[in-house]
Amino acid sequence: MKTQDGLASLSVAVAPIVAPAPVPLSRAQIIAVTARCLQEVGYDGTTIRRLATELNCAVGSIYRYFTDKRDLLSTVTQQLLEPVAAAVEAGQPYTITARQYRQAATAERATYQLMFWLAALQAAPGHALPPVVQRILAGWAGDLGGSDPARQAWALIHADICCGAAPIQQSAAAVVLPPTPLPTLETPGRLIVQPVRVDLPREPSPPPTTADPAEPITTTSGGAYLL
Repeated sequence: MKTQDGLASLSVAVAPIVAPAPVPLSRAQIIAVTARCLQEVGYDGTTIRRLATELNCAVGSIYRYFTDKRDLLSTVTQQLLEPVAAAVEAGQPYTITARQYRQAATAERATYQLMFWLAALQAAPGHALPPVVQRILAGWAGDLGGSDPARQAWALIHADICCGAAPIQQSAAAVVLPPTPLPTLETPGRLIVQPVRVDLPREPSPPPTTADPAEPITTTSGGAYLL
């Protein structure tokens, strides 16, 4: 086609610009960004609104996966011990996974303690252990001969961590074994602790008197009494 000046004009079809479809927000993305924010700004600074800004999403998108901030941070802090729980459930023995537990917890002690604080707020009375720790104890019970020895061994490790044990290297980690149970006597229907005899010191006996039982003894005040 020619115009009045003799030049040909071309008509070019321009395709409409289509915006890329938004990538759905995943649970893993929320957990990763929350873990980073927690390390950078701490518990108080890690708000849902801040996370939404970091993720470039609406606040409501986070609430699709987590009920509130505590639920989200509880999930994030438990990631600290997820490798230990996975090793326990894969059949790794207590001697190895106990080292891994202590090493992970001492390396990030603040996160470890926050995990237990959040669990105490959310759990029912008497069930304040985080779910990831419950999974670990269930596996240790098979190695140590029951849930009670497993809890005793865990309690020693946990107390050491909370009291300020220094971070350790994997090769130098000490394994804590549960204490030896007290000797017991089994009787029908109950378990009795073996009694232990303890001889306490006795007061010395007064020296025998040589006075005649019928002889009166005079006191300093002039009175008298019979023995």
